[in-house]
Amino acid sequence: MGLPLKGIRVLVTRPEAQAKTLLERLVTLGAEVVALPVIEIVAIAPTSWLAVDLTEQDMLIFVSRNAVLSFMAG
Repeated sequence: MGLPLKGIRVLVTRPEAQAKTLLERLVTLGAEVVALPVIEIVAIAPTSWLAVDLTEQDMLIFVSRNAVLSFMAG
């Protein structure tokens, strides 16, 4: 397969618990990986938008896996 990322340094800022697979894949591709988990994902307190009747909506759009998990837990 080769090492297409050989000689490239990649900074990964994802939370430690969510970065493992990405870090392993980057190393496999030859990257020099720097793990610096500077982002903390936290759920926000429910607000008035949760009072919306979701049966009246045509669709919901989530921008991340974390958004889906937070929505489903809330």
